Amino acid sequence: MAITILVAIVGCSHPQTGEWHNETDYRWKEMGSSFHFFQQNGFEAKSPDETGISFTNRLKNEQIERNRNLLNGSGVAAGDIDGDGWIDLYFAKLDGPNKLYKNLGNWQFRDITAQSGLGLSNQFSTGVNFADIDGDSDLDLLVTALGSTNKIFINNGEGQFQEIAGALGTGAYGSMSSTFGDIDRDGDLDLYITNYKQKSAKDIYPRQRGFSDIIKQDDQGNYYIPDHLKPHYEFEQRGDVMLWFETGENDLLYENDGTGNFTEIPFSSGVFEDQDGEAITAHNGWGLHTRFFDINEDGYPDLYVCNDFETPDRIWINDGDGTFTEIDPLAIRHLSLSSMSVDISDINRDGAYDIFVVEMLSRDYRLRSKQLSTMIPLPDTTGTISNRPLYMGNTLFLNRSDNTFSEIAEYSGVAASEWSWATSFLDVDLDGYEDIIVATGNYFDTQDLDANSKIARREQMGTIDPTQTMFEYPSLESQNVAFKNNGNLQFKDKSTEWGFDEDDISHGLASADLDNDGDQDLVFNRLGSEAGLFENKATKPRIRIRLQGEQPNTHGIGSTIEVKVGSLIQKKQVTASGSYLSGSPADYTFAASDDSVMSIRITWPDGSVNTIPDVQANRFYEIIKTVNNSTAGHNQSDQLSTYFKDVSSKLQHEHQDPFFDDFEAQPLLPYRLSQPGPAGSFFDVNKDGFDDLLIGTGKSRHMAYYQNDERGNFKEVSDPALSEHLDNDLSGILGWHDSRGTHIVTGNYLYEDSSTASHSFNIFSESNSDFSRSYTQEIKSNPGTATGPLAMADIDADGDLDLFAGKRFKPYNYPVPVSSHLYINNSGNFEPVQQQENPFEKVGLVSGAVFSDLDLDGYPELLLATEWGPIKIFKNEQGKFSEITHSTIFGGLTGRWKGITTGDFNNDGRLDILATNQGLNDFYMSRDESEKYMLYGNFDNNENTEIIEAHYEKDLNAIVPSRKLRLLGAEIPFIGKQFWSFEQFSNSTLQEMTDNAAVEIDTVEINTAKTMLFLNFQDGFRTAPLPQEIQFASGYSAVVMDFNADGNEDLFLSQNFFGTRTQDRRSDAGRGLLLQGDGTGKFKTVDGVKSGIKVYGEQRAAAVSDYNRDNRIDLLVTQNSAQTKLFENRSSKSALRITLKGGKDNPTAIGAAARLLYEKHSGPLREIKAGSGYWSQNSADLLLGYQNYPRAVQVNWPGGKTDTLTLTQKSDNIIIYKDGTIEYN
Repeated sequence: MAITILVAIVGCSHPQTGEWHNETDYRWKEMGSSFHFFQQNGFEAKSPDETGISFTNRLKNEQIERNRNLLNGSGVAAGDIDGDGWIDLYFAKLDGPNKLYKNLGNWQFRDITAQSGLGLSNQFSTGVNFADIDGDSDLDLLVTALGSTNKIFINNGEGQFQEIAGALGTGAYGSMSSTFGDIDRDGDLDLYITNYKQKSAKDIYPRQRGFSDIIKQDDQGNYYIPDHLKPHYEFEQRGDVMLWFETGENDLLYENDGTGNFTEIPFSSGVFEDQDGEAITAHNGWGLHTRFFDINEDGYPDLYVCNDFETPDRIWINDGDGTFTEIDPLAIRHLSLSSMSVDISDINRDGAYDIFVVEMLSRDYRLRSKQLSTMIPLPDTTGTISNRPLYMGNTLFLNRSDNTFSEIAEYSGVAASEWSWATSFLDVDLDGYEDIIVATGNYFDTQDLDANSKIARREQMGTIDPTQTMFEYPSLESQNVAFKNNGNLQFKDKSTEWGFDEDDISHGLASADLDNDGDQDLVFNRLGSEAGLFENKATKPRIRIRLQGEQPNTHGIGSTIEVKVGSLIQKKQVTASGSYLSGSPADYTFAASDDSVMSIRITWPDGSVNTIPDVQANRFYEIIKTVNNSTAGHNQSDQLSTYFKDVSSKLQHEHQDPFFDDFEAQPLLPYRLSQPGPAGSFFDVNKDGFDDLLIGTGKSRHMAYYQNDERGNFKEVSDPALSEHLDNDLSGILGWHDSRGTHIVTGNYLYEDSSTASHSFNIFSESNSDFSRSYTQEIKSNPGTATGPLAMADIDADGDLDLFAGKRFKPYNYPVPVSSHLYINNSGNFEPVQQQENPFEKVGLVSGAVFSDLDLDGYPELLLATEWGPIKIFKNEQGKFSEITHSTIFGGLTGRWKGITTGDFNNDGRLDILATNQGLNDFYMSRDESEKYMLYGNFDNNENTEIIEAHYEKDLNAIVPSRKLRLLGAEIPFIGKQFWSFEQFSNSTLQEMTDNAAVEIDTVEINTAKTMLFLNFQDGFRTAPLPQEIQFASGYSAVVMDFNADGNEDLFLSQNFFGTRTQDRRSDAGRGLLLQGDGTGKFKTVDGVKSGIKVYGEQRAAAVSDYNRDNRIDLLVTQNSAQTKLFENRSSKSALRITLKGGKDNPTAIGAAARLLYEKHSGPLREIKAGSGYWSQNSADLLLGYQNYPRAVQVNWPGGKTDTLTLTQKSDNIIIYKDGTIEYN
């Protein structure tokens, strides 16, 4: 019993704060011991009876009738208004006076509104924010309002405030959040305010809401908006769709003169510029939240503005000369549709700032299923790279350390957090990694489909007053959300566990150390219920830090705080920006340790630096800026030499792929199938020793043939046959030589116009320096299917190359499995293999193929990457293939596999496998236990296949449809007839929907979305980890190379896929990924800043060649409907070139492999392939890196012959003949 009592005392007693101890340039005081018998995390709600805070933000129905914008709520500001060391609280209110509460300590507060002068009874107060506006060290106040002037109040230092009349002008706006920052680095705090709209046009003109009310047509057929509605609406025609938008208000920017007097800087002044440097004179957005934050760390605060509805967020980069320029379109690739608020922090402790934006997507499947999707259809185009689509859901932008970002919210598990308002990064559990808090809920669920349908019916019948429609919607109270940062870029929902177990409508959020124990507590301003105060119960060691800057920036706004604990560096930027409508103090909590060396480093806005060594846990540090601070300057990106240089101008090639409407052809497709290529192949067409280049094409275009001029440049060659325009896309492209000459084979991607051709592929054979085209017979059992990958090898050891043609799908019948085919080379004619049991019959949806000798018997196995199926392995028994997939690790791994290749990644002489997949940055596949399903069949008795996408929903322990009722019901009669409401649909499982279906239903599934590495051991294959960045984007081609010539195999992966449905995020987080291998099967990423590889479009083929013969491997990357990229290797070290010479019908020794041998170890085994990765062919020359020059070379020839050849000379280029002869050059 005594122990129990002691635990209660030690674990729960309030900290005894000590006296300040003055040191040079800083002071500190103790915050109490961190010793606890039991570790705790999370929050404990404090009741009004405990705190004395009895505040409720309310609205009357008649107020809502007149102005729906009031439902956006109000905020809360936290700050020590009287300098007594306790954080006080100020709540904004819509209906009645605002409230100021003085913190008395021990979680006791007293209402001091009356004496403070901050009641503001006669306005709809929205946003509140404390900051030292006049530079006298105390906290002044900004209050924004809906329909009234925004107000500045100056603090006399004792917690009494005086309004500066007209400080921000006399205009009334629909103002929301505010942020302070020194935009011109003159020492004072300037101001930006987001404006929403005083009143919606729906409330001003409640009976003019429909298309015919807003969009009119004149006698000439031109559309226009009536004059009285022009201030409120804009319209835009996108294809056949006419869209109209209600506009918001311009935001407000003010410059401070240093004494608290503000001058508005209008948009029309040209202070804001687009990415082309053109002035933006107006931006009628729906501004909700904003932050000044130095994203690029150049010493000037940049600006992030969150906009609701269709108006995109604005990310303004401060140029340092008084202007802001929109961030480069390639820096951030897509945005949240209706952004509510933003916070910025370093989530993975790599030193770069990341960005999190919240939206309105629910975590609850049932709620999502009955809510309206407000996505705006995109224009029907291909190859658009620099656009920035808007998507429902939160966005998490991971900084690549060069101020470009990968959006990874789905990968990280934070894409959905209910109808969200405020958000804040906060290290709740004091583990050194900042967690995420989100305030959620809405007065009405205006996305509710059943309510919207009911309202539409009643409006059509004229039985509802337009001013009453809002009250037809259900309420949407929800729990606030807490995501724990696991420290690996993934988060776990801890909402309930950390104390958020109540449903409410929370708008404003402030974090502050209310009890002076060093951790951050929370305050919520809630609509319709009492304000929420939550005590942080964390028990781990901590440090609290605040800054004392020079006047007029007395709180050091814009400074950077870095706390080093052991090897972990925690980093925060000091801001005068709170969360949505709110403000938090400019002091911060950091995780600490009782037994690690700790230090603090402050970088002030002018670049000067304070460093404090020997920091102790559980102390409150105040760091003071003095003239003695050393100067370090702001971070400037060094101009680093890169491994590769972009030399794409040598080609000036752009793939063209006309738009095709896949969803009209097969309405329930999960994604587009019409953007597959192009292929890319390095092949020495003219046999001059320099690799030429072949690039695929889209429909109604021609293949590109670039001839190498032997001086490192390329010239496009017009050949009559190769330049012929084709009816369909080309898929794989391979080239080879034999005794009859030079040949090129191209696959026909029979999809968009499958009626125009019946052959699977074309063979072009050289005759009198020109090529002629011939066809190979189509397999009668498989007509009209789209050919995808091509691969060649000598499968029967007869000296010539045989051909595999992988089939993707049958048009309009995806994902019905189709048959692929193997063709034997019979004196130059390719004849389909006749096996009694065809192992490739209905093998599936083949996306990638490669021949590779996995068991080193001289007969290559065939490896297939299939969509909605496993990686398939076919063992070669002297030319006869049998599938062994299900006796290997691969049989249990179904994915959306795209590309496949092999390489010896652990230098053991066996070939390992790398297969690309869609990646884990996917809403349903971001966790290992996730599964996706596709049910398919002919559900409406036509010639096409209908699809039901589905997934396992853990909360329901059931499989449910992934698409909504409107889409499914329109195409699948037996579903459409079952449901009379969206609510009914949302509560039904897939089994319940299909149990009584009088049609045949087949199913395929995906149980992993990871791009994966499989190491080949004597007892079989085992998975090996890959860097997590690989999983951020859909992978396509994988190519093996030793780019730095260190003797270990490296990898390059092509990435991205944009052909998603409108409501699904495109995969755009990749820009091509270079991976450096260490020879043990482990890889590390080489970021684009160092690699020099930055490809932002839909990358497809990736092929390598030393095209300029400098003994460094170069790289080709194709893009769908965009520029083909060529990268020249500029590494300091060169490799050994080995050219293998095979027989007369396989002179480039396709299928052979070579390995460098040293005195005590051996290098990796490199195989020559014709067709690998994704629709790619690499040079037949092998470039093998080394540390010390090898003593010998091992060569494995097709058919099983192995030579070990001693190198008697040192040469950069050697030729090895099949008879064992070596030629040194």
